[in-house]
Amino acid sequence: MMIELLHAKPFTVRYYEVGSSRLVRPATLLDYLQDAAAEHASILRIGVQDLHHRDLTWVLSRPRHDRLGNARPGPSPPGADNRCPA
Repeated sequence: MMIELLHAKPFTVRYYEVGSSRLVRPATLLDYLQDAAAEHASILRIGVQDLHHRDLTWVLSRPRHDRLGNARPGPSPPGADNRCPA
């Protein structure tokens, strides 16, 4: 079994997740990262449900992130759904 080291997940940024500066709020960005990490863990079969069967779990402790720059609006990646929900 080959381990998938990188994981990409597209997100739809909602208007209430963006501040007046048109930048995604830091807390929202961290929510996106946590959601992507949980999905990646499930793919690797070390997600919460997988570990629950073995009476284990994982916990994010001492989260650390380095800010590389501001996330600005831009083109979506190929295949992303840019439609507004009805």
